[in-house]
Amino acid sequence: MLPEVDKLFGRPQKSFANAHAVVLEVDPDTGATRALRWIVAHDCGHVLEPGIVDGQIHGAVMQGR
Repeated sequence: MLPEVDKLFGRPQKSFANAHAVVLEVDPDTGATRALRWIVAHDCGHVLEPGIVDGQIHGAVMQGR
């Protein structure tokens, strides 16, 4: 990183926090599952563009991350 950027913003922190909770329906005969409800919580810190953050979270959930 450039020294002048470090003076303005400090060292970047590479951490994140999130949690997922899912209510599943399971067919005992086939083992097939279906998500009935999926709740996701993220601690994103200071958000500059909420729409972009929402899109990133939705995309990550769809990819299973």
